[in-house]
Amino acid sequence: MRKDKRFRIALIVCAGVVLLAVLIVVLLTVLLPKEEPSPSQSGTVTIRFSEPYDGDIRTSEVYLVLDREFHYYDENRGWERAVSREETDADPEWRVLQSYFDCLIDGDAAGLRALLAPDANGISVPDFAQQMVYEMRVTRIKETEENGALRVTYRLEYRIHQNNGTYRRDVGSDAMRPEYLTLTKDKNGDFCIFDIQR
Repeated sequence: MRKDKRFRIALIVCAGVVLLAVLIVVLLTVLLPKEEPSPSQSGTVTIRFSEPYDGDIRTSEVYLVLDREFHYYDENRGWERAVSREETDADPEWRVLQSYFDCLIDGDAAGLRALLAPDANGISVPDFAQQMVYEMRVTRIKETEENGALRVTYRLEYRIHQNNGTYRRDVGSDAMRPEYLTLTKDKNGDFCIFDIQR
């Protein structure tokens, strides 16, 4: 009789421990924040996007307080500086990069398509809403010549506040993931976008 009683008590204790462990696992699953997998952990990443801004973002107080300057970074010399609109207008490569950012900010898909070279590397530009682009930093990383055509590649680093996902779906709001633009010189000596890689 005592053995049966001890066995029942041991069984109840074991069942209680198992039940407690299950409850702890369930509570931790519900209460702890879920980490989104990085691209290296999984092929797909869930990103939450904001609704497109209703109005002109260039007059939005939320956007105006952010750093909206165009910064050039020189990897060889290790320095960075903000570049004025006059300077970007005077440099044929920077002019295209500044125009690219302007198109994103204004939601100007047609203007962005106009920046593409006629032989652009299979780039398709969908219509997109205005993007609150800020902390724009460009770095010239490579120059090559292919079949007599000059190709210059820049690394663009920038953030999109309240990213609505209509232009970039590979990065969340205020996150930064580099983008690579390759420019090519046309027959008139002007630069166009030949390729965009993320």
